[in-house]
Amino acid sequence: MLVVLALAWASIVPSALVMAQEAALTADALAAHIPATLGGVAHGDRNVYSNFVTATYYLADGTILALQFHDVRGAGSEAYQRSVCPRFARIAGYEACVTPRSGAVYLSWVLADTVQVILGGAPDEATATRLAASLPLAALARLAGVR
Repeated sequence: MLVVLALAWASIVPSALVMAQEAALTADALAAHIPATLGGVAHGDRNVYSNFVTATYYLADGTILALQFHDVRGAGSEAYQRSVCPRFARIAGYEACVTPRSGAVYLSWVLADTVQVILGGAPDEATATRLAASLPLAALARLAGVR
């Protein structure tokens, strides 16, 4: 009897943890982590969709930055990013994909194959890295299940 109860408990606890994690990853939960300012720059527009959120930040020189938080559970995003990323760097405490494109730099993090963070449009890598220091990556990693 004790063995049966132990087996039943072992099958319930992980699924309860998964359900709690899935419930926590709503677009509203992601939106709560959009910083009001990024490197001292206040966000302009903020949009909440079913599985991702976006915010725009306007730099003094007119550059428009886009910040996105995506719920990518089950999409295989981490493996895909590993296969297409031109270069990785440790930025803001986490491994980021660094992609220069059309005179702008894009940084992307995939946290526990659950949450993807994209910061795009910075004029150079130094600016992108400076602004990335304001991102709540540790809080998003906890939301994604990273301990």
